Amino acid sequence: MPIEFIQYVHEYGLIVIFGFLFLQEVGAPTPLPNEMVLIVSGYLAYSNLFILPEIIVTAFAADILAAAILYILFGLIGKFIITQKPKWFPISYVRLQKMSETVDKRGWKGIFIGRLTPFIRGYAAVACGFLHVKRSHYFSAVAFSSAIWAIFYITIGYMAGPHWDKFSQEIVYLPYFLLAVPATVVIIFIINLIKSTHKANE
Repeated sequence: MPIEFIQYVHEYGLIVIFGFLFLQEVGAPTPLPNEMVLIVSGYLAYSNLFILPEIIVTAFAADILAAAILYILFGLIGKFIITQKPKWFPISYVRLQKMSETVDKRGWKGIFIGRLTPFIRGYAAVACGFLHVKRSHYFSAVAFSSAIWAIFYITIGYMAGPHWDKFSQEIVYLPYFLLAVPATVVIIFIINLIKSTHKANE
């Protein structure tokens, strides 16, 4: 698929990069994980198809727009649930308030980490909107994480440029590595939760 993606970019330009990134960040299925899209885009910058800053800005804009839409959309859904209190929703208003206060107390650091974790990034945006996390915490975390996320993966592709023929043969294994990252984060979270529960019961 990276080859087909490169062909699309050659034909339609930066709009393809923006579209792939935006669609996946709002939850629409795409044939390539966004991290792979960014790496291939970095290679295209090395190939002088685009200049590096314009690809970074394109990736940053797509991510910010998607993150803002998810935050606003699920903020509205959260407001509806709080005001209407549907019986099918399993979490009480009090519980939602406590969860929101916990996220606010931890500030943007937890959001920042979630936004840098593959496959969890979108869920972090959904959760923050649903819990009505302070906009200052949310958007500051999103801005920093989006910039780091875009620059990191695009730079990998750019630096791999001279060895792209060999590197492109290995990039097909990237999705497996990306799946291992959130799995590790979840395992660490469960271990910490068990430890906290054990200490509370002592």
